[in-house]
Amino acid sequence: ISILDSSFNPPHNAHLALASEPFPPRSVSEDLPSAYTHRLLVFSTTNVDKKPASGDPTLEQRVEMIKMLASNVGGPESKSPAAVGLINEPTFVGKSRIIHSYLLTRGFKERPHLTFIVGTDTLTRFFDPRYYGAVPGGMNQALDRFFVEEGSSLVCGRRKGEEEVEAALLKREEIRQRVDNGQVRFFADGSEDWAGVSSTDVRKAVQRGDWDGVDRLVTPEIAAYIKDQRLY
Repeated sequence: ISILDSSFNPPHNAHLALASEPFPPRSVSEDLPSAYTHRLLVFSTTNVDKKPASGDPTLEQRVEMIKMLASNVGGPESKSPAAVGLINEPTFVGKSRIIHSYLLTRGFKERPHLTFIVGTDTLTRFFDPRYYGAVPGGMNQALDRFFVEEGSSLVCGRRKGEEEVEAALLKREEIRQRVDNGQVRFFADGSEDWAGVSSTDVRKAVQRGDWDGVDRLVTPEIAAYIKDQRLY
């Protein structure tokens, strides 16, 4: 199951591209499926770094836009249906635990493999001990639970200008080891059309009244919804 967790403020074409990506193998010789069996878009109602700003959409409006995005994930021929979930948990280790628990009580006979799609900035925070101060056992035990006991993994999408950050991360033994055994993977090279798209770009285009720009950054349904609801 691929999981794209974001503030979706608003959902845009980079979110769509990331959520539609196939599972990246470690090498061309690795025998892995070319697609996920399910896809999940998750909106965290609590986020460790992002606080609601004045003028942000309501929770209901945010969910409506995420559902619009989900209907386009994978394209019309997709065999990986996308679902939308809300979760009141700021950390990825906590989200993994909650989602596993939920799915195992909803008909999954075996523990599913959860893959969280992240950016380089999120990957940096994931391996930052500061975010595990309140977690019993600290970061090392939390990561062992996430990667080993629960079998969850991370997939990081590259963006231009982040090469030095990625190189610094890979110099750390605890991260390099996770990459070598496939628990952390990378995809893209930063040249993709979506690599430079952000929710901030969309909001600024709306504030300028640049609706052609908005149309280039989000799906037609979301652009119409933003305009109709007078968001941002």
